[in-house]
Amino acid sequence: MPHSRIARHYAEILLEVARQQGRLEEVSRDVAELRELLRQSRPLVLFFRSPLINRDRKQAVVQELFAGRIEELLFRFLEVLVQKGREAHLMEALEAFEELRDEALGILRVQLEVAVEPEAELYEKIRSALATYTGRNIVARLHVDRALIGGLRIRLPNRVIDGSVRHQLELIRQRLKSGYALN
Repeated sequence: MPHSRIARHYAEILLEVARQQGRLEEVSRDVAELRELLRQSRPLVLFFRSPLINRDRKQAVVQELFAGRIEELLFRFLEVLVQKGREAHLMEALEAFEELRDEALGILRVQLEVAVEPEAELYEKIRSALATYTGRNIVARLHVDRALIGGLRIRLPNRVIDGSVRHQLELIRQRLKSGYALN
């Protein structure tokens, strides 16, 4: 997902400093938790985005909610965003951080959609084939969708590979409807 230059800039700085200080794992963990908190708390997102709430109030809330509860580097990152008036970009910067981190570590996150949950051995074969295809380490999230009927749909960041029975039936339907022969 493309991010604003501002969000990407701050994410790059956070990533670089976390790597230099050997705290990437801790920062990454807390970034994921903070993203989840923001996903679940629309009022907190609106608070950070509101131009009507002054900087001092936002700093006080950051201090109250996060001091001593998240990795110190991430806490300082939040403070800088507020000091610079960039807190409206917080969620986007956190997303950009995770994407940049994954890219730096050679990780590709995908979603595997299946009609029936595969056995562990088959799941591993699929993951391994994707790793070979992409040349990256695959972190796959499995989603069962019975509407697929059978087969598999793979959602990559910029591409969908749909090998589901439902998709194949839809292609056949379209060909029949347009008058093309099936052979």
